[in-house]
Amino acid sequence: MRVAVIGGTGLIGWHAARALRERGHEVRIIARREPPEALGLGGCEFASIDLYASTPRELRDALQGCDGLVQAAGADPRIVPSGSATEFFFQANVESNLTLFSAALEAGVTAGVILTSYFHPLRPEMADHPYVASRIASEERLMELCDDALRLVILQPPYVFGAIPGRTSLGDSLTQAARFPLLVPRGGTNAMSVMALSQAICGAIERSSARGTYLVGDENLTWRALIGRFGGRAGILPTWILRSVMALGRVALYLLRRQAGLNPVDLTDVIASEMFFDPGPGQEALGYSGGDLDEAISDLRG
Repeated sequence: MRVAVIGGTGLIGWHAARALRERGHEVRIIARREPPEALGLGGCEFASIDLYASTPRELRDALQGCDGLVQAAGADPRIVPSGSATEFFFQANVESNLTLFSAALEAGVTAGVILTSYFHPLRPEMADHPYVASRIASEERLMELCDDALRLVILQPPYVFGAIPGRTSLGDSLTQAARFPLLVPRGGTNAMSVMALSQAICGAIERSSARGTYLVGDENLTWRALIGRFGGRAGILPTWILRSVMALGRVALYLLRRQAGLNPVDLTDVIASEMFFDPGPGQEALGYSGGDLDEAISDLRG
């Protein structure tokens, strides 16, 4: 297949592009800037497109001749916009993706993958957070748009770790933080390597039986155990202290006239809970195995 990868110069998109090429597919990178030589994507086609500023016709032309589409770009909660977070995330994660997949349908793309979040399937009460609301709306609207005309697979990953040349990620931040003794909340999260996620993306593109929504992940780890995997030591931070810090953060954002995609105070109980799930159904459906989280962390630690 010829597969277009949106965000192919980012962490997930880069690994997905490499995995697709290794499995014999042709890859077209769609990004604002041409991939630097360090990424080793010279054998890929390239289309210079700004997803948020391009016209539907420009997107359709960039996707012409492609059988598959991987949408590995999007606005995540690390972005704290000025003004309304609801408006920002709806534009970035709903309207832009509707435009993209409408263009894909016109270009004749038959299989598509988009990555969203594991928050709402595990914690439905988060539906009113601006970021989470945008992910829910994007899933619902895209499934309705694509219907039977384009086989759409929605992947809902947890925290994803891995390295990419010349770029930093959440894993790099944890690597630096783990050099010092830390206090972390109770609870924990599922986590997976970016290599495992890339294999899940390949399975979603290749398997005609894959359709709909899948939680994808690998290991369930407490926050202390996760820090330990990065070589660090951590004690337990009482939840009431975390809640107080989050409340101060919300006040600071208000004074700066910014709004978070995840409500800081409400997020406290989520962080301090066990965001665990069984990745088995997704692994079986998409044909990936996981088990390489330590390898991804080793890549980050150099």
